[in-house]
Amino acid sequence: MVEQSAELSAQFEQFLQHIALTETQEAEISDCFAAIRHQLKQLPYVTDCFITGGYKKQTLIESACDVDLFVVMSSEQRDIVPHVVLNQLKHDLHHVWPDSVLRLDKMCMALNFDHCRFELVPAVMVGDHHELGFYIPLASNHNDWSYVGSPQISETQLIAADAKLDGKLLPLLRMMKYCKHQNKISNISSYQMEQVALETFEFIRSYREGVQELLRVYGWVDSPYHLQSMADSEFGEFCRNMLFGKAFPV
Repeated sequence: MVEQSAELSAQFEQFLQHIALTETQEAEISDCFAAIRHQLKQLPYVTDCFITGGYKKQTLIESACDVDLFVVMSSEQRDIVPHVVLNQLKHDLHHVWPDSVLRLDKMCMALNFDHCRFELVPAVMVGDHHELGFYIPLASNHNDWSYVGSPQISETQLIAADAKLDGKLLPLLRMMKYCKHQNKISNISSYQMEQVALETFEFIRSYREGVQELLRVYGWVDSPYHLQSMADSEFGEFCRNMLFGKAFPV
C-alpha cells in the first residue's frame, strides 16, 4: 500500500483529538465512580464494584461516554432472577439517584450525569485468581444469568495488542466506535468490534489501511476494494461524508 500522506495523517490525528474524552468527562467519571462506590458499599449484598469496558480499554469516545460498572454481589444473589436483582438495586439507590433507569435491553441500571453515563451490571463472582469469572444477567432473557470470563482478560489482551501494533489499535477502535455511533449501526457490539480487530491485524501500517480493513471485516461497506483505489484526498472526503461526519476535518 502507498504510504499515507502527511495531510491525511494530520486529519486523522485532529479527528482523534476531537473525539477523545474531555478533561471535564474524565473528572466527572472519577468523581461519580467514587460516589457510586460509596453508596454501593452500604448495601449488604454488594461486595465490590469496578469499572470495566471501553473506559478501561481506552476506547471510550466523547459522544458516547457510557461507563460500564460491574457491581459484584454475594453468591446468594444468583439464586434470584436478574430483573428482581436489578429492581432491588434501583430501589436501594433511589434516595440518591431517583432518576435512574433500568435498561432491560442491556440488563443494567443506568445513572445519567452531566457529561457521562454509568451502566451498573450485577455480577456474581465465581472461581479464583487462576480462573476468575462472573455470572451477569443475560440480556436476551431477563430471568437467566450468563457466565463471562474476567473482563480484565480482554482488557489486558487489547492493551498488549495495541503495544505490538505501534499504538495504532486503540485509536483505530475509537474512530470506528465513533463511526458506529455516528451512523447508528447496531449489527455489532463494541466488544465484538474489539474481538474482530484483535483477530484481524498482524500489523497496521496506517490509519487509512486500518479503517479500510475494519470496514471490510465489519461488513460496513458494499465495495471495500474500491476504497483502495482512492487518492488520500478522496479518502479524506469519504471519511467526512460517509463515516465520521463533520467531526472529521476538511
